[in-house]
Parts: sequence; structure tokens; C-alpha cells
Amino acid sequence: MRRERGFVLLDAVVGVLILSVGISTLFHVSAGARRTMYLSQWKAKAVNLAQTELEIIKGMGVEGGLASGRIEPGQTVETRLENGMSLQVFSSWVAGNENLLEIRLSCSWSLGPDPGRVELATYLSRR
Repeated sequence: MRRERGFVLLDAVVGVLILSVGISTLFHVSAGARRTMYLSQWKAKAVNLAQTELEIIKGMGVEGGLASGRIEPGQTVETRLENGMSLQVFSSWVAGNENLLEIRLSCSWSLGPDPGRVELATYLSRR
């Protein structure tokens, strides 16, 4: 009878140990999934912001973008936003073609689980 009680206690300890390892594993998987979700949200915000700015510049055209100060060939125009994001617009004339402007947009963030950056690029023609 005593041996059975010892085995029951040992079974309970092993059961609790297995259960705690399983719960710990689920907790770590859940934390990783949450981190990935937040990172995806920041990337989506950055892509939307960069795409919106790019569409505004394309809608203005080369001359409108130059006049507004949104693009300055050979220089980076940076805008810092309240939500921890930063938008940089770099433009340069394509070598050998004064009618074609290369525009590169970079949107970065420093908040959230990991700082990061997305980049978009396009060309604008004066014609």
C-alpha cells in the first residue's frame, strides 16, 4: 500500500512538470506571435505613408514637387511625424537625362517591437 502512494505522488509531480513545460511553451509562442503582429502593423503603416507621399509627389509632377519643396534633387527632404515615424525623400536627376528624376522614399520608425524601415522608388518625367 505504501508503494502505491509513492507512485501516485510521483505521477502527480511528473504531471505538473509536463503541464508547466507545455504552458511555458505556449506562452513563448504567443509572445512571438504578438511581436510579429506588431511588426507587421508598423510595416503596413510605413508602406501606406510612403505610398501616399509618393502618389502626392507623382500627382504634382516634377515642377510642382520642386516648387512645393517636397523634392530637392541631390538632397534628402526629411519629415518627422508625431507617431515615431520619419519620412525621407531623396531625389536626383538621372545621369544623361535632365528630364528624368529618380525619387526614393524611405519611411522608418523607432517605436514598436523593432525599429525598421521600408523603401520605395520611382521615376518622374518632366514631360
